[in-house]
Amino acid sequence: MGGPLPERDDLEQLVAERTGITTAIAREETSAFLAQQHIAEHWVAGRVVLLGDAAHELSPIGGQGMNLGLMDAAALAPRLVAALRGDADELVRWEGERRPAALRAMNQAAFNMAVGVPLPLLVQPLRRAAIRALSVPPVRRRLADAFTMQRL
Repeated sequence: MGGPLPERDDLEQLVAERTGITTAIAREETSAFLAQQHIAEHWVAGRVVLLGDAAHELSPIGGQGMNLGLMDAAALAPRLVAALRGDADELVRWEGERRPAALRAMNQAAFNMAVGVPLPLLVQPLRRAAIRALSVPPVRRRLADAFTMQRL
């Protein structure tokens, strides 16, 4: 992230200028984070299972990380029962099935972040044209499915 963080009053003004909405920022301090993406090499090791941010860290834009972690947990529950009944490979199969979903979510989050990056004025019309191209059928449906995590 470039540059210093805006003060609270400056942040309120920026929000108002960009959205037309007047806000009252309740926090006394602003903070920043560095959007990073990582995926663990292995999610299952013996009786240890990683899921959620421990297995895959991605940008919080769009809530993909939280939703992905919940989906991992839901898919893991019956696999844990099978593993406890003696099928140790069940957890490895779970990882193999969930890893592609994590990679898709990471790609979606990276795309979302790239769309929001400030661009020079001369390049902005190209981005707007690309976004318009993504909003026509049949691409529109696939994009909506991706944003609403229908394919995870």
